[in-house]
Amino acid sequence: MKALDTYKNLLRELDKWESATFTVNDFNYFYPSAIQEYLTENYLPFDVRQKDLDDIRAILVLNHPITSFTNGKASIPEGYRHMLHLEVVLKVLANEGDYLKDDIVTVFPKRLKTNQKGFAQENSYQNPSIDYSHFQVDKDSIYILAGSNVEIQSARMDYLEEPALVYLNPDTTVSYDQEENNTTMQFPDYVLFEINKVCKRIFLENFESQRYASSLQEEQLRKQSE
Repeated sequence: MKALDTYKNLLRELDKWESATFTVNDFNYFYPSAIQEYLTENYLPFDVRQKDLDDIRAILVLNHPITSFTNGKASIPEGYRHMLHLEVVLKVLANEGDYLKDDIVTVFPKRLKTNQKGFAQENSYQNPSIDYSHFQVDKDSIYILAGSNVEIQSARMDYLEEPALVYLNPDTTVSYDQEENNTTMQFPDYVLFEINKVCKRIFLENFESQRYASSLQEEQLRKQSE
């Protein structure tokens, strides 16, 4: 589906509520916000199921290799948004517990929350190790914490990318057959249908708060009757 088709479908959705005029500029402004909210509410806080992955496969990257680590740090992929899975290959530098020097071990680090960082460093049972590995992500890097007795060989990660820009040229004299004037939507039609509802809500909430409350109530009643 193209941006123009999505815009027309959204107009139909808004017409049900006799809303204010929803311009192309409104679409370009509100639709990216609707995509971001849809992803955040539906996929980021929870365990992702297969259906969820199918819904967002357009921004899903599997088994992305990371090979260049320096002091446990490597660059994250461009466009990275959210980690789904991480596995790391370690080389043991000296005998440690059940591990022998030069053993190659695959671990699955857990995210180290910022408010737990000091606790983990002070508590010997929580210190990063082969059996208790962690990761952290900042603006452009990923950090693997697995103790000082290992060398990070490589890693693989599954992650979500940032969605592509959605744009519909408000100048109706241009050719909408050209991608730069009428972008191709990344998501399946049934997902766009859900995102349209989010966009409708955001628009009504910003411009017609009383009508939005009525719209929300009617939509809740509809869901309860299904």
